[in-house]
Amino acid sequence: AKDVSLIESKINKGLANSVIDGVTSIVNNYGKVIVIEDDIIVSKSFLQYMNDALNLYENDEQVWSIGSWNYFARSIKSNFLFRVPESIAWATNKNAWSKLNTDSNYLVKEIEKNDLINEFNINGSLDFYNMLCLQKEGKVDSWAIRWYASAFLDKGLCFYPQQSLSKHMGHGPNATNVLNDQDPFFQNFEVDNATFKLRKKLLDENLKVLDLFKIFHRPNTRKI
Repeated sequence: AKDVSLIESKINKGLANSVIDGVTSIVNNYGKVIVIEDDIIVSKSFLQYMNDALNLYENDEQVWSIGSWNYFARSIKSNFLFRVPESIAWATNKNAWSKLNTDSNYLVKEIEKNDLINEFNINGSLDFYNMLCLQKEGKVDSWAIRWYASAFLDKGLCFYPQQSLSKHMGHGPNATNVLNDQDPFFQNFEVDNATFKLRKKLLDENLKVLDLFKIFHRPNTRKI
């Protein structure tokens, strides 16, 4: 039997603080955390994959997180490391999470000072820098853009499976952000019986994946 604890806040903390506080609490108590949004479908093997990958990279300073949602590089024939962390069904450990810098002003200045805007945006694929600036100005409430910026400046990477083990279902007329019925991620795949194989630890970012990410997003280059 599994114990389930429901923690209810007396106030509305907002998106970013809710995630940051929740993840911080869990990693402080258990050393690691697996996070799943409420509009996600995951594979039957999702939890096994997450736990195995967390254990594999437990002492690896370069790997900040474990992702499961591979919508952009499905032609890759192996697992891979990539600079942009996943934020809908993911995992991390206490050591990596402790390096999260929530100061948007600092993150923007460091990216500008080191002339890293284009690299941060994956050569113009997505305007992550614009979102970070909006966070700095208080116009968005995002933990994920600060998580990515923190990892990016530290050369941190996210480990992804070759076959997606999660699927985002948060679009349609009742959704919060994507109101039309068309899936913006073109997820013409099923994940229920998706499987994974963990072999040896990877050491470097997969540059082919970098190109596939550009190809997927560049036709509709947009601000996020």
